[in-house]
Amino acid sequence: MYKLNEFATHYIESKESLGFEPSDYSKFKFGLSSVGYKYGLDLWKGFHARFSDRLREYETIRVFGSPYQYLPTAAHTISNSFIAELSRTLPKTTVVEGKLNRATTYTVDYGSLTAAERMNLISSDTFNLDEEFDNSDLLIFIDDIKITGTHEKVVKKVLNSKSIQNDAIFLYHAVLVDQTVHPSFENELNYHHVKGIDELIALVNQESFAINTRFVKFTLGCDSPDFKMICNSIPYSLLQEIRQGANMNGYDKLDAFRENLEELSKLLDNELVDSYHYSKQKRQF
Repeated sequence: MYKLNEFATHYIESKESLGFEPSDYSKFKFGLSSVGYKYGLDLWKGFHARFSDRLREYETIRVFGSPYQYLPTAAHTISNSFIAELSRTLPKTTVVEGKLNRATTYTVDYGSLTAAERMNLISSDTFNLDEEFDNSDLLIFIDDIKITGTHEKVVKKVLNSKSIQNDAIFLYHAVLVDQTVHPSFENELNYHHVKGIDELIALVNQESFAINTRFVKFTLGCDSPDFKMICNSIPYSLLQEIRQGANMNGYDKLDAFRENLEELSKLLDNELVDSYHYSKQKRQF
């Protein structure tokens, strides 16, 4: 059996004592990468302080962010920052960025689900590690928050199914310790700041904004007036990224997103420029 450990920057003992600003966390979840990079740096500092001696035992360390298809999750910015600091601090260690692939996408907001609903949803998905590595490599799995531990259980199941016995460590920005708190608390954090399109548009126009799965799903899930408002308020290049990412993630096959995605395609193909009062030439970031 492989050894498993867990480490987090913050352990949430109660909803009133987080250790971090919920508004910042909400911005991070919707694409403010500067917050994610700070989380990654803080995670590395705490992790290295505790495990520095053990880390030097490994010639190769493989770091995996949260599972995704084409569009990354917000947690990807945490893992990017963490990997950069790991590589800088341990230059003699081979650091490899791995990828956990997932096959299914869904429209339901994961953060609103109970523990049982989360497990039922994820059980219908397929996660896979499509790479081979030496059994002496250390495997690090990074996610932003652990509420019920469902994703961790799924990753462990993948490791077991492949008879992977490597040392593995699960790292988080935060772990909910108080299990009397309903899992929907995650949604409270996700939407603490970003409650609608006004906050979303303001985020997009910040320098460190980076497209992610949550942003795209939120945008495509808006009603028509709000969707048009977003399209009128964000860079043309980002609209192109939304369409490409959505198609690569299979959102064009989901009823909840199909109509807005079709409208977006028409807009980008210049069929609805006038109705959107939108012009490539006049677009200002």
